[in-house]
Amino acid sequence: AVLAQCIPGCQAFQPLGDEEYEAVLAIGVAAIRGVYKGKVVVLDKQPLQGYRLDVTGSGTSGQITASGQIALEPDGEKTLVRYAGEYHVAGPIAGVGQRLFQPVVNLLTSQFFRCVEQRLKVEAEPLRQ
Repeated sequence: AVLAQCIPGCQAFQPLGDEEYEAVLAIGVAAIRGVYKGKVVVLDKQPLQGYRLDVTGSGTSGQITASGQIALEPDGEKTLVRYAGEYHVAGPIAGVGQRLFQPVVNLLTSQFFRCVEQRLKVEAEPLRQ
């Protein structure tokens, strides 16, 4: 539920099975907007260390595939979250130019992690009292 609330444009995020989810996102790049349906798979889980996410999706504006590595590192009383990934797009959305994608990806990623951080802070408040 937290992920669904924090993923920008998320309209649905439903489990399909063990570590596999179906997602529906409404996202736009420049003048091309669309609804994308796809799958998110969690792979290579290492508890308290990290995991990999593989994402595939398609919609009327094109297709996307992406893979990301999430690493968790203890930092005193906090946890650092490091991520790296790559994506590939095809179809009409690819025609808007690669130079527009990275700023959009950066913005959506920042929004996601800020949301998760805020939700974790709210959840941790009762523990501190």
